[in-house]
Amino acid sequence: MLFKFTLFFALLPNIGTTLIPSDTQPLAFLFAGLGLIRFWLTKGIRLYSISVPFIIMLICAILSSVFFSTSIFSIDSFRYFFGYITAPVIMIYILSQIHQYDSKRIAKVIDIAIYVMFFGIFLQMINLSSVVNFFVNRAIFSQGFSTGRGFTSFFTEQSQFVSQLGLTAIFYYLINELTRKRIILLTCLIISTFAGHVLVLVFQISL
Repeated sequence: MLFKFTLFFALLPNIGTTLIPSDTQPLAFLFAGLGLIRFWLTKGIRLYSISVPFIIMLICAILSSVFFSTSIFSIDSFRYFFGYITAPVIMIYILSQIHQYDSKRIAKVIDIAIYVMFFGIFLQMINLSSVVNFFVNRAIFSQGFSTGRGFTSFFTEQSQFVSQLGLTAIFYYLINELTRKRIILLTCLIISTFAGHVLVLVFQISL
């Protein structure tokens, strides 16, 4: 269950509560941290070779936070530290667990994340952006299309929405579950953003 929650909130990193003053919520990090602790307590500390780049990232994040911070105990330093270690911790946990799950089960978790994105767009379409804003800090969405910008769903802005959709497509591809139906759903979500960042994403994937 911890793995599923980690994956879900990694794909929807902005969902949380406005009680936490950050647009990137710590839910995926918390579930991944708990998952790693439980995994290491039951199986012993075990790291896979594919996790090595992320372990190096984690070490560099810790060292840079200590040696290049003006004040270790300041709020800004804590935010930098949290921001730097979040990604490697989440990836180390996902890579340590993903082989234990059938690809169909993993795909279902990703599917739920996709449906939640569509639900966020639906809320914005019926002028209930305030519901989205309760879960996402600093969400940028102007009702209507007069600004020439599209939907953000449960993300802070259109460009981030597109980037996360690209990550979602990669997850599907890695587990060999990128079906035609899912490509259509992802394409519809991308089109809904009206974001020029789509071109950047396509260029990066083509490389």
